[in-house]
Amino acid sequence: MYTKLDRIMTLADRVLPKGILQKYQKKELKGNYNFTEGEYHLANFLDRKLPKEWLIHTKPTLKKWGLHMTKKTPDIVIAHKKFGIMIIEVKDYSDFNNFKKEIVKTRNGKFLDIFYKDNKGRSKNINPVKQVEDYMWRMRDGIKEIIEEISENTNKLNLIKCGVYFHNEHSTVEAKEFVGYPDFLKTYRCNIFAKDMLNDKTPLHNLIPLLLNKDKIQSKFDWTNKFKNWISDPLHFVESKIIASEKDLDLKQRRYTIPEPRVIQKLSGVAGSGKTKVISWRAAKLASLGKQVLIVCFNITLKNYIESEIINIHKSKDLPPNIDIVHFHEFIKLYADERGMPYHFDENDEDVEKETILKYIRDKEQYPNETNNYDAILIDEGQDFKEEWFKFVRSFLNNNKEALIAIDSKQNVYGRKKTELKGVGGGKWGQLNIGYRLNNLHIKIANSFSKSFLGETNTDAETPYYIEENKDKQHSLPFDPDPEAEWVNVSNIVEGNDKIIEVLNYLDREKKNEFSDTTILVSEHSEGINLKENILNKFKNKIKISDVFKGKSKDPRVMVKEKEKKKLFTVRTNKLKMCTIKSFKGWERRNIIILTTRDKNIVNDQIQTYDYEMYTSLTRVREKIFIINLSERYKKFYQNNSNLFSNKLWKIN
Repeated sequence: MYTKLDRIMTLADRVLPKGILQKYQKKELKGNYNFTEGEYHLANFLDRKLPKEWLIHTKPTLKKWGLHMTKKTPDIVIAHKKFGIMIIEVKDYSDFNNFKKEIVKTRNGKFLDIFYKDNKGRSKNINPVKQVEDYMWRMRDGIKEIIEEISENTNKLNLIKCGVYFHNEHSTVEAKEFVGYPDFLKTYRCNIFAKDMLNDKTPLHNLIPLLLNKDKIQSKFDWTNKFKNWISDPLHFVESKIIASEKDLDLKQRRYTIPEPRVIQKLSGVAGSGKTKVISWRAAKLASLGKQVLIVCFNITLKNYIESEIINIHKSKDLPPNIDIVHFHEFIKLYADERGMPYHFDENDEDVEKETILKYIRDKEQYPNETNNYDAILIDEGQDFKEEWFKFVRSFLNNNKEALIAIDSKQNVYGRKKTELKGVGGGKWGQLNIGYRLNNLHIKIANSFSKSFLGETNTDAETPYYIEENKDKQHSLPFDPDPEAEWVNVSNIVEGNDKIIEVLNYLDREKKNEFSDTTILVSEHSEGINLKENILNKFKNKIKISDVFKGKSKDPRVMVKEKEKKKLFTVRTNKLKMCTIKSFKGWERRNIIILTTRDKNIVNDQIQTYDYEMYTSLTRVREKIFIINLSERYKKFYQNNSNLFSNKLWKIN
């Protein structure tokens, strides 16, 4: 029996992308997300009526349905792990009289096809039955496992159906006549129905023939998992189509998005707790009030990430003009250029660096209004900053004197001392404890690693010891996650590179994930450069890669090109990402592959810093994580926590 509880579960879980129906109701979809009234109406009806085991996917990906030649894509596809898949085309035609049929036959009079001309004479309106049938064949040809199963038992062709739904005032009888019933439908096994059949009286199997399944045919493996990933856009592309809603934040997060004039707030949060989202929302709200806002972070790549978040919130293509986002070294150089001061900044000489910044602070204090000031300053990844950095940035506050500083002391990958967090002002730190980015499996791994290597000593910022598990269902992904954690110890870098190739093939062939849903993390640029060359060679340039790596060349042209890589390292790119752990801090990706560093490559006084790096990399994942381990120190951690890792990938191979 289909219960009310089942219906509530489906509303939250099985219409993809998650939340699409609610976003449509609240008008929170971006203009380029062409989700029509008819598509919403049918998806909502199916969500209320279909048994809970059925997946409902709206607006599947363009790429795999039509390769790179067409932008056409199905409107709604439903799937069951055993009972099959049905592709449904939705037509919101207001009046059939606006179209003129054009019947195509062979010379001997054999029926071929029906095309339509609209009232403007355009003839690109192919018969929707033919259109959805083409989608069906593309899907059969696109998923190797389905082809293999059908070839073994041709009756399983009946596990893939198609249909056309007309969302207008015409009846189902009129809709069938419009598409050429019965002659045309003798050629195509397609179910035609209209709005008049979406009611409680019509048996659901009259709309969805797969529900009847008289012959009790079933697939021998779970089709939905292959299907779901095969039709899905890269995660970052799906999320770019949906406008962020403040209701997606919890009460604690929302509290810190509220502007607070003349208040300096400090926010400490565990990995994945939404610190960057809070800063992005705070900036968007301040900008809408006409405030001048400065956001400062540590690296270029995080700057790109924050910019994409704010653009999504602000429902525009560009950053609001009253928001400036800079990484700290960019900011300090801009000041030097503006003031005509020498820029002697050496990151490898802390004394020179500190003296340079103190000189700029004295100049700013003496001439406070010679450069732009800001109503509010927001600092992300504040654990990366030094005391004099905070002091310099704060000197740009005007009379509004509003600031928010967010940190996670367990992501202290630069080895900053706790005393260097002094310049942020007094008062208690706010805390965000719940990890929303991570699945609970990955939270357990990160917490166990933290306990093993980072200790339980509290910090001045009162950062929580561990990430609190999200007790509700995971809502950070627009689909049901399939969490996975794999660990393999390797003896040398060659073996490590080979295992990474295995992972990429596994995600591509077995899981049908786009390469752009994956990031590979390394500690050193040299490791990344060698690995990138190996991947390009193995895949014969099938994979396009976006990376941040720089070599040892002193050629100015090469150095400029390498610097540009970070500027081009953006969220929404259809390329595999490769990055150092430090540059990826603050980011996230659906799948993360980590290549650890050999112990002999780590100087003794850097061991603790590398443990922070490893912890940070473990917390970047949203669905699947793969650790390719070269470190003897970490082997014991794996032995003690092997129950958290499935290692099914290595069994496949």
